[in-house]
Amino acid sequence: MIGSGLPDSSTVHAHALWRERVFVLLPTDHALASHEAVFWTDLRDQTILLVTPDRAGSVEEMLESRIQMRGIIQNVQRHHVSRHLIHKFTRLGFGVSFILDSDVATVGDDVVYRELHDEQGQVDVCFYAHWMPSNRKFALRPFLTFLAERYPSPTER
Repeated sequence: MIGSGLPDSSTVHAHALWRERVFVLLPTDHALASHEAVFWTDLRDQTILLVTPDRAGSVEEMLESRIQMRGIIQNVQRHHVSRHLIHKFTRLGFGVSFILDSDVATVGDDVVYRELHDEQGQVDVCFYAHWMPSNRKFALRPFLTFLAERYPSPTER
């Protein structure tokens, strides 16, 4: 399984695969669109549009926990829709949302995206492969070897 967080259980092993930067997605005429970077504090008075998390360890769940840590959870509007539709809501000016590096090319010219920063700098998310060490399936070991060769672990932050 590939996810964006570390497993909670000590019975599951994990290997960090890659990191992606998180951006704030904004309507082109938004006041924050002129900023080079957006900080969590800039989002205190903003409506934040999020997809309702569909599984534990999702990017949305990680973002929501960081929003909660910063005391701006009351700004969040959760929607049972696709990320693509959340981006359309953003485009229409209903709020701001988030996008990962790998999705930037899909958003079009009618929105802007700005790096999200916290106290330590650029916010990113790390993706992991998870497996149970008790799994004795023949394909697991070669697959883990492939992952280790293809994705040397990125440094933890």
